[in-house]
Formats: sequence, structure tokens, C-alpha cells
Amino acid sequence: MKRLKELHWQILIASAVGLFLGLWCSELLDWNPDDSTWMQGVEFIGALFLRSLRFVAVPIVLFSLVGGIGALSDLQKLGRIA
Repeated sequence: MKRLKELHWQILIASAVGLFLGLWCSELLDWNPDDSTWMQGVEFIGALFLRSLRFVAVPIVLFSLVGGIGALSDLQKLGRIA
């Protein structure tokens, strides 16, 4: 079997598979958008996911900036960057 090495094909195939699985699972679970308990669960999971992204992303950006500034040997470059 030939292996797909190009990233855009991998992304396209993964998106199609995700779309198919999402539609299949919604039919399998007989999803009702008016069901408030289902929506509360989805909203909770979404909020938890966004909070975890912020929890991870903010320190990474902060420490990257501090490390980059600390690695500068000439402070005039810092003024030009700012």
C-alpha cells in the first residue's frame, strides 16, 4: 500500500473521515438538538476544552517571549522589535 506523504492529502482524508463519523454517530445516537441535557453536556465539554487551551497556550506564549527577549544580546534590537 502506497503511503501518503503529502500533508494536504492526510488533512483532507482525516476531515472526510471525521465528517462521516460525526454524521454516523449523530444518526446512531438519535441526536435531538432540542434536548437540553445533551446541549448542557456539549457546552460543558466545549468550555472545558477552551479553558484547557488557554491554560496551556498562555504560558507557552509568555515563556517564549521572555526567552526570546532574554536571548537578545543587543538591547537596541529589543527596541526595534517592540
